[in-house]
Amino acid sequence: MTEDTPRFGFVAFAETWNGRLAMLGFVIGLATEL
Repeated sequence: MTEDTPRFGFVAFAETWNGRLAMLGFVIGLATEL
């Protein structure tokens, strides 16, 4: 998991959106639990 070579060219883009969706899902899940 320490490779810096982009396989498809959108690895960094996918990583940023994965983090954003993870935070969004966490916030929504937390809000629904309250």
